[in-house]
Amino acid sequence: LHMTAQDVADLEVMCTGVVRENGVPQLIQAMRVFDADAGVGRPAIAVLLNLITFHHSNITRIGNASGVQAICAVWRLHEDDADLVRTAAHALSLLLTLAEPQRDFFESGHGQALALSSLKIHKKDADMCKEILGMLARCLPAHTQALSQTMVTSKGFSLVVAIMKSFPEVLPVQEHASSVLSIAVTGLPKAGRGPQLAHLKRLGADKLLMQAHKRFPESQTITRVNNKNQKAAGCAVC
Repeated sequence: LHMTAQDVADLEVMCTGVVRENGVPQLIQAMRVFDADAGVGRPAIAVLLNLITFHHSNITRIGNASGVQAICAVWRLHEDDADLVRTAAHALSLLLTLAEPQRDFFESGHGQALALSSLKIHKKDADMCKEILGMLARCLPAHTQALSQTMVTSKGFSLVVAIMKSFPEVLPVQEHASSVLSIAVTGLPKAGRGPQLAHLKRLGADKLLMQAHKRFPESQTITRVNNKNQKAAGCAVC
């Protein structure tokens, strides 16, 4: 675990060594055994993040070793640890580029509930909001229903809109928040979309989206969601 220290000069050598020595399962096992100890979990997740960053193939390697579940388990026990949560969200955001980790996170592990819980705790931290919302914005169509249900039961729509209001000048927050709202509304049953859209409009989500579009006209993400909004004839997010 000491390999995450700042004095490690050669990330490639470190990552190659971890993989060569079959270190991924050992790291994840250590996270399970010492999950109550943030002093183990924090650097272990950082090593996994380094591995993912170093080579895309490590996403599969970590996923096959139940890495998503292990990261979520440590995160769940240490939600107040900003550094740990931020690193966990960043690592998961990269892991969720593949279908199997998506299933492990959104379906088996109910990771979206954990993410929204941590958003409430750290909602004044722009960088944290960026990482967690960016992770949720990875949600693939197969899992939008699971995300939508949790957004409704956990009052996630109101929370995400409040975060958009808090950080109007932070482009990644505006992009990720817009995407999450769009994805979550799309995942609702048709009968439930109208009431939710009306709720979003009352919260001012449509105005926030238009303001973000004016502030960041170069953002393809915000433009896409804003175009959906305009086509919905006054609905907040489609």
